[in-house]
Amino acid sequence: MSRKNSKIKLGILGCGSIGTGVAKGVRKNIAATCTISGVYDIDPQKALSLSKKLSPKRSLQKKTLPELIAASDLIIE
Repeated sequence: MSRKNSKIKLGILGCGSIGTGVAKGVRKNIAATCTISGVYDIDPQKALSLSKKLSPKRSLQKKTLPELIAASDLIIE
């Protein structure tokens, strides 16, 4: 797949303070080349909370790890 005109889809595994910091860093520093495709945490409330912070209109929360993997080109833990 050619990446010339498309953004890399990043999945965030773990939605605590580190995952939240990673998400903010992605948005601030590399949004031109990457997009957050999903978030997952073993604690669904943490994933839901981060998803709402990142995308109030559309949920980024994935219910399972395989769902996050399928939606992403790269997973950041």
